[in-house]
Amino acid sequence: MTDEILAFVGFIPEDDSFRAYLSLEGSENLKGDWEKKLEKSAEIYSDATVAMRKMKAQMDRMRKQRTPIPARRVWDLGDQVVRLTGKLRLKGLQIDGLYDHLCRDLAVKRMWLEKVIIFRSHIPRKALIPSKLAWARCRDAPKLSARRILEERN
Repeated sequence: MTDEILAFVGFIPEDDSFRAYLSLEGSENLKGDWEKKLEKSAEIYSDATVAMRKMKAQMDRMRKQRTPIPARRVWDLGDQVVRLTGKLRLKGLQIDGLYDHLCRDLAVKRMWLEKVIIFRSHIPRKALIPSKLAWARCRDAPKLSARRILEERN
């Protein structure tokens, strides 16, 4: 499926879940029963955002209690994004405006989300992150922090 052109999909909040939509061009690029793929993609997106909202709420509680947020916990949220995009890719889809969608649906700032995803994208496994490492030590330079973590492991 690596040679296949991925169709852009968007999601509209609807009640407690989401409705997926394609442009006309996107529906032409999507092979198979695109209506079923859209239903499944909305389910995938909804499940992922519910999980990410729970993670974010837990981090917000920790922040209010002035408890350091573990870098591993932030990595988990970034991993949810990676898994979301991977599942949609298997359906021949990619989110049109990933950051815009997630910022809207998770109520987070774009810069914070970008840092989370950068951090996750440079560390392949959560186990590589020291268990006591706080996100505050990584958030200002997530790529550099990730490189240092990997260098220390070698």
